[in-house]
Amino acid sequence: LNPSKKAKRTLEDNKMIRNPGFFEAEKDAPLLIRNYNFLKQGSIDHVLERVRDWPERLGLDLSDRDAVHKIDPIRIIIHDAERTFKTKPNQERLVDILTQFNHNTGDYHQAICAVTSFLLLFFDDYTAMKMVSHIHENVLNRYWCAEAVNFATDAYLFQRLVDEKYPLISAHLEKLGILPETFCQKWFLGLGVHVLAFESLVSFYEAFLVEGFPFLIKFGLSLIDLLQVEILASNDSSKVFQMFRLDEAYVNGDDLIKIGNRIIDRTSSVTLPSINYPLWREEIYSEKLKDRLERAKQYAQENQQESDEESDELNSGDEGEVEGLCQLCKENYFDYVCEDCDKSICQLCHKQQRDTHKKSHRVTERD
Repeated sequence: LNPSKKAKRTLEDNKMIRNPGFFEAEKDAPLLIRNYNFLKQGSIDHVLERVRDWPERLGLDLSDRDAVHKIDPIRIIIHDAERTFKTKPNQERLVDILTQFNHNTGDYHQAICAVTSFLLLFFDDYTAMKMVSHIHENVLNRYWCAEAVNFATDAYLFQRLVDEKYPLISAHLEKLGILPETFCQKWFLGLGVHVLAFESLVSFYEAFLVEGFPFLIKFGLSLIDLLQVEILASNDSSKVFQMFRLDEAYVNGDDLIKIGNRIIDRTSSVTLPSINYPLWREEIYSEKLKDRLERAKQYAQENQQESDEESDELNSGDEGEVEGLCQLCKENYFDYVCEDCDKSICQLCHKQQRDTHKKSHRVTERD
């Protein structure tokens, strides 16, 4: 990002969907798979008007722009951008913002790529960067960390409410081995991107930017309420995950738009109990996560010690695994440690359930 150049350009010029040829160049981009012609050339003014006040909803003051420096990106950020947009200029814009976030926070989670790329459709680089930074620090309780402990804690907070409101669903998910930190990811971490059609996603953000985390809880409860009969009827964990993520294998096109709109409409009738968030989070962390995280850290330390010892024993001509790579594909750096497989795995292998690994397995994000 170059603030001296940005200051000379209007915000309108920096909106991706205003760029000539954007829709033709990016029509097959992963980000736009769920656009379904909601955003299209020559018909975007009404959407831009709807999103115009999003920074104000977060209480952001964009009048004075802080200095932003060009920083070399880490490899995972480059790969995430390549998996989001098709064209180099748009990938580079996304890389610059994510790299600045990584520099400012000393951390990174791939979910921020999805959220940032969606905001970049409507806002200039600096505004999008300020929005995701504010959401991370002030709305999402610092979810977007490599070790997303706060997210996992809030996922179990959500599970506590599901236990109270939908005990049959809770029992069914437990029977299938489906943990809250797995089925809440796309809503809490990804903020609905790659779950909802764009038409519904804009409504999702309009509510989220006002209500914050409580809206995410309402959204999850509303989804469960709408799909509970189908969830209870399935004994296939992969099919249940498809429902939670509204995967294309479960629903797509006009049906996805209808379901998404219904879920969001129903959030207005969801009443949450009085929640002492700091107290609940403290209780849940101690009860559900503390021991698991300590075991995972101990495992990682032992693994590292063994790796160091093996490295010392290797001759210069010997071939070995590159430290930090996924033990399944041996191509990407690992993102998780799977307690069931006893392996370090990358996000892609986790999603694709490569070899004997399953999404329902107990995984801990790498430090």
